[in-house]
Amino acid sequence: MSCEWVREAVDPYLAGRLLPAECEALERHVATCESCARDLEASTLLLREVARLPRELPPQRELWGGVARRIRPAARRVGPWLAAAMLLLAAAIGLLGRSGTPRVMPGADIAALTASYQSAAQELEPSLAAVAASAPRVAESVHRQLQTLETAIAETGAALSKDPDNAALKTLTLSAHRKKLELLRWAVALGAES
Repeated sequence: MSCEWVREAVDPYLAGRLLPAECEALERHVATCESCARDLEASTLLLREVARLPRELPPQRELWGGVARRIRPAARRVGPWLAAAMLLLAAAIGLLGRSGTPRVMPGADIAALTASYQSAAQELEPSLAAVAASAPRVAESVHRQLQTLETAIAETGAALSKDPDNAALKTLTLSAHRKKLELLRWAVALGAES
């Protein structure tokens, strides 16, 4: 377990996005590494302070009239469906790109981690029906992204079977699984809000 891996894993750990084995490894390391323990404590305190912030701040004066006049002509030119699709795409790119590429824990059992990701994804997949019912275009986009991720998982898995000690392939494989799981979680949360 390296301090570098722990520093990169602190945010996903606090957000509940690590697998149980990764959480245990991080907790074991933090129990013996003062520097990483300070980093974890600082991040925890920061999250508590951020949670205390108000969810929204009303504007000090009426601004909507000016904003509405500026955006209405653009919305008419683009069309509401295209604008919605662009916003959805931007949100998905931001969501999938925010966590970065995970580093593989030294000595990690790739097969066990892969199985954990697959199990978590299988639990979420039935909930996609709610998204399809409430937002069919979103469900269609999610389905296309899932197909792309499945292709990446299959290709990196095939390459890893030929070169099982390749750290870059291990990282790519786990990254594709993590992105799939994040996309599924996002889609299921979106379906629950609808």
